[in-house]
Amino acid sequence: MSKVLSGVLAIALGVGGSILLFWLLNTLVERLPKRIAERLRPYAFIGPAIVMVTIFLVYPALRSVRDSFYDDRSESFVGLDNYRQLIDDTSVRSTLINNVLWVVFVPIWRPAGRDQIGLLNAIWTGFGAEPVSWLQQSDFRLNTLLLLIIMIWAQTGFAMVLLSAAIKGVPEETLEAARIDGASEVQVFWRVTLPQIRSTVAVVFTTITIGVIKVFDIVFVMTGGNFDTDVIANRFVKELFDFRRFGQASAIVVFLMVVMIPVIYYNIRNFREQEASR
Repeated sequence: MSKVLSGVLAIALGVGGSILLFWLLNTLVERLPKRIAERLRPYAFIGPAIVMVTIFLVYPALRSVRDSFYDDRSESFVGLDNYRQLIDDTSVRSTLINNVLWVVFVPIWRPAGRDQIGLLNAIWTGFGAEPVSWLQQSDFRLNTLLLLIIMIWAQTGFAMVLLSAAIKGVPEETLEAARIDGASEVQVFWRVTLPQIRSTVAVVFTTITIGVIKVFDIVFVMTGGNFDTDVIANRFVKELFDFRRFGQASAIVVFLMVVMIPVIYYNIRNFREQEASR
């Protein structure tokens, strides 16, 4: 009950505090001359959001960029040394490869004699074999591949809802016209349906790509980055909290930001093209 009450109280304070804040800001704006009030009213509503984003996103990002050029112990400027150390570290190279390999399957493993709740071991033991610790294999590529299905499983529903809605929104007239012209169903999909849902495909692709680049929770919970399954975000946590190497941790954050820039740029460009075509 205490947790429930705490949750209810947090929601009440959060929602109530937000309402009170916007009411106060709106009241202050309305006391100004009408001409000035009309100009300031939008900022009264988006102002708190801008302040919060600046405090919790913009400032930490700028501070991370700054820290990536400094030694975490002496606070002296070291230039690109933190980045060079990351590049020369073979474990970091393996971590980057793991980020690329997120694709196929992961079960939950239990020792022999217990019910196997993981799909792979359920099938494996169904044929009379002993359960296998799939996430602790000597082949580190297999370990990573066995983890990746979690991300696929988690993102499938999101992707299918968007893509299904987009496909259903394709005008039936264009499909019928293509069929009348003699196009096969495969040609109809690739040449008629897919071009019309390209913007939705781009949104799904960029969203999932960003999620994969910064994936952390799956690896942290399942293996903790052990058995050669580490990924770049999990490596950042280790550098920051375990090893207390703030400079290298900041360099990893900057690396993630740089890698995401092309994906974000592509998404923004695609969105603008979609708006322009309307």
